[in-house]
Amino acid sequence: MLKMEKRYDIAFLFDVDGLIAETPHEEAWKAAAVSWGIIQDDFDFTPFYAAHVAGEPGITGAMNILELLHGDGELPYFQRKRIEYVADKDAVAANFRDPVKKEFIDDFVAGGQFRIFEDTASVIFGLKKLGYSLGVVSGSEYAGKILSNIEPYPLARSLGHDPEELGIKEGSQFIDLFDAEALGAISYWPGKTVEKINHYAMAYGKLLGAIGSDSENIPRIVVFEDAPKGIAAVKKLGFYAVGISRISTSGVCLATEDDLYAAGADIAYNEEAFSRASAEDIVSGLERLA
Repeated sequence: MLKMEKRYDIAFLFDVDGLIAETPHEEAWKAAAVSWGIIQDDFDFTPFYAAHVAGEPGITGAMNILELLHGDGELPYFQRKRIEYVADKDAVAANFRDPVKKEFIDDFVAGGQFRIFEDTASVIFGLKKLGYSLGVVSGSEYAGKILSNIEPYPLARSLGHDPEELGIKEGSQFIDLFDAEALGAISYWPGKTVEKINHYAMAYGKLLGAIGSDSENIPRIVVFEDAPKGIAAVKKLGFYAVGISRISTSGVCLATEDDLYAAGADIAYNEEAFSRASAEDIVSGLERLA
């Protein structure tokens, strides 16, 4: 087996939803909105999801749906139900997010209605072979479950990587590829949801701890993101950002390369270009930025 030298000049953080795996969050939010009579089943939910739900903490997404979403000629849920007080809105949003949305996503995840993005997986395998430290981030409590249900051994082989060379064992889980993770809802204080920027800050701290970094050995952090809001968050932390422009299952581009650059991405790829990019290509592009 190849003995890989660990690299400390750069470390990488990966978002999960929309970047590593296509998870059924959009479908679950839409199903919940339909079940509450907010929209009809034929409503084109993708643009609203991309603008007001994707990349947001779950409770924020729920609040936006109840406060902003409506069908033609209809009022948003809060206006229609004349819910005006903040405390009442918070309670309804929590009820919408937890028992309703989770019921749908539980069914979708249990039914295996998610897929791994092979382009990202191939880059992760390549970076691992090069010896870089890797971390994974998501505000979703389902991210860990999904990553634990993906087997990297056969996936690596199918993508032209040697799992034995990478130290990947048969029966292992995709989540095992990462040195650190910040997955699931977290809070500074009970009941207060933490924003995306703080998920990345937590992942950064965990990754530095896993690396054993000291004041003379602090790597540059590079984040892979598909959402402009996520990119804007990591840029506030001073990290490099690689943006990936994805096409949703409904055929809609959730964020163009221009959108990602406008949010602060240092490098942006569309799916075709990203599928051709090797880990070496990406590292070389980042080195030219330094």
